[in-house]
Amino acid sequence: MKSKLLMYILLISYSAYLCASPTVINKETSNNQILQSISKELTNAEIETQSLINKQQQTKADDDSFEMYSNKVVNHNN
Repeated sequence: MKSKLLMYILLISYSAYLCASPTVINKETSNNQILQSISKELTNAEIETQSLINKQQQTKADDDSFEMYSNKVVNHNN
């Protein structure tokens, strides 16, 4: 997560540098490339977040199933 934050900061810094630099010929193209990079990183972060949420939900479901199974086994043996 820290590396993604660092990536965003570097992209924003690079964008600010390009805007301040008088030698940039085609700022619009550069800005579009930067925006595409940021968009791609955000999409990757969203996918990773959703994956972690799904994994957490599956782990909880597995834990609940095991607990229900354990309770039935314990009750059956009594």
